[in-house]
Amino acid sequence: MGDERRLKQIVLNLLSNAVKFTPAGGRVTVSAGMSGTGEMVIRVADTGIGMRPEDVAVALEPFRQIDSALNRRYEGTGLGLPLVQRLAALHGAVVAIDTAPGAGTTVTVTLPAERCIRDVA
Repeated sequence: MGDERRLKQIVLNLLSNAVKFTPAGGRVTVSAGMSGTGEMVIRVADTGIGMRPEDVAVALEPFRQIDSALNRRYEGTGLGLPLVQRLAALHGAVVAIDTAPGAGTTVTVTLPAERCIRDVA
């Protein structure tokens, strides 16, 4: 149970970032499913440029980007990940980011079990 528009926005923002930061020939994967404890797990993974662990906090700040204005290679406002984090929090979800330079990024959004409707049939 959740706001369909906001949940779509989460996935769209994650996909947009994954495509933007993955070079030609790379791979972007989207998956969703239920965890063993009944939580809904949405995952977007890419084989893109990745980030240093210490840069994740910067990427989660509104209007911040990893590259400085003088050496920026990628366009954007710096709102993608902060918006994902905020919209997920409004749903009681947790956002986890696993990344490393040159190894890509995996963002996992986990919605709590109480938000999930189970098939009673």
